[in-house]
Amino acid sequence: MANNPTEVLLTEYYRYKQIEEYVGHESPPPLSCVISLGTGMITPLTISSKGRANDIIKFFSRTTEQIKNMAMVFIKQITASDGLPVEKVRHWTFSNGVPYFRFSPPLSQKIDLDENRDTFVMQMMWDTEVYMAECADELEELARYLQCLHSTQDPSL
Repeated sequence: MANNPTEVLLTEYYRYKQIEEYVGHESPPPLSCVISLGTGMITPLTISSKGRANDIIKFFSRTTEQIKNMAMVFIKQITASDGLPVEKVRHWTFSNGVPYFRFSPPLSQKIDLDENRDTFVMQMMWDTEVYMAECADELEELARYLQCLHSTQDPSL
């Protein structure tokens, strides 16, 4: 299962590179940069921790609420596509001298991947538009880097 395909892609690339070098074949071209496009981030999960009296019914109610919260956190962690998976990729590319660019707009509400209602899609588009305006400097840096790569690239590749 891959929640962040960039991590899987890098794993496969370096595995392939290692095998090709081991069997004496020409190594694949080095990575020039990694650009990761996320599907958007929702606001962090809020966990309720309501204080309750010590009677038996409220105790079970609190315990049930805590178990539910723990289950939600667990599901969030095993399905995470941002956070630790992104940081692992960022450090992996940095340690190999490969520039890494990640764009994943913060969304104002949770949106299913198959959402098609106009109001939700329009809000998601607006959230993305605002995000892209806020990260204009990083986009310009990426554009300059790609232009530099293009102007110095070997025409035989």
